[in-house]
Amino acid sequence: MIEPSCFAAASEAESSATTDFEFSDDHKDVLRGLASALVFAGVSMVLFGGLGALLVAGAEFYAGASTPAVGAVVGAVAVGALSWWMLSAGRALSAIVSTRGRSVELLMTSLVPLGRFFWCVGILVVAAALSGTAVIAVSALRP
Repeated sequence: MIEPSCFAAASEAESSATTDFEFSDDHKDVLRGLASALVFAGVSMVLFGGLGALLVAGAEFYAGASTPAVGAVVGAVAVGALSWWMLSAGRALSAIVSTRGRSVELLMTSLVPLGRFFWCVGILVVAAALSGTAVIAVSALRP
């Protein structure tokens, strides 16, 4: 997947970030809540999305339908990537709360996988819309 240049800029900003800034305790509470939500969402995606897609793939292969099974495996890989980025962002935000002196660097580290997650979600939304439109168009052309 091609990543936009903003991720390269985030990596450069991460390496040149100053260490003078530190979040207040109130800010850390907000970051702790966001980190917990990201980790919860990532784990939930792994458990329900990834494992569900793999179970569907197994059932389809067992039934002899290879095309839906391949689609389910591709879905499981996509869910795996999304959940990995959610977990990575959550861990990096948790590190902000538990460390001193590296807040900006850790914040920039957490934004990279979060940005990847949202780019991937955007691409999946466009793909779903296009495939849905294609299915409707093909259905309308059938007598």
